[in-house]
Amino acid sequence: MMLTELASLGMLQNAPVCLNAIFLSHQLTMSAFNLVDNVKGFSRCKALSFGRSCPALTDETPESVLEEMVGGEYVTFRVYVFLLRVGEASVRDAYRGCGLSSPSLALYHLEKLERLKVVRKDEHGVYHAVARKFGVLRFFHKTGTWLLPRSFFYMILYLAIAVSSAFLLPSGMREVAIALSAIGFTTSLVDTVFFLRLIR
Repeated sequence: MMLTELASLGMLQNAPVCLNAIFLSHQLTMSAFNLVDNVKGFSRCKALSFGRSCPALTDETPESVLEEMVGGEYVTFRVYVFLLRVGEASVRDAYRGCGLSSPSLALYHLEKLERLKVVRKDEHGVYHAVARKFGVLRFFHKTGTWLLPRSFFYMILYLAIAVSSAFLLPSGMREVAIALSAIGFTTSLVDTVFFLRLIR
């Protein structure tokens, strides 16, 4: 056989290996995020055992109610997302940060969120976000003050696979891995832009 035919055959034979490696990395990333969520939940449970308050676990509002009363109400959802980003805020902070028409409107939505137990108010009148995942927020991960869709991390993963493949894989596997990574990167980029627009 000609060398070009051998190379093509090698690419076809190694394609499943590249594909499996990329999807395995994807699954490992998803498992890592789920592990982080479970650890956070465990930490909140431990807080109860030491006598501290744990608003995220006591009398939680069902997700179906949150999806309707928060996720289905544009302004309420905006106020909740703002609080998730900043962690805590006063009525005036929420009024300014969300660009609402009046502080009384901000107070109305903050009190509504407090009744739904996704926000708690301290003795100084400052409202603190209680992280809950419902509706579109299931696809987001909070990192510091950033609220990023999980597809953003998949995008970084695919980019890392493409770069490492360009330097580490032999000629036959390199092109296949880069092509598949480019597809994964593009779809993840589209998803990231879409999700960020939802919470803008």
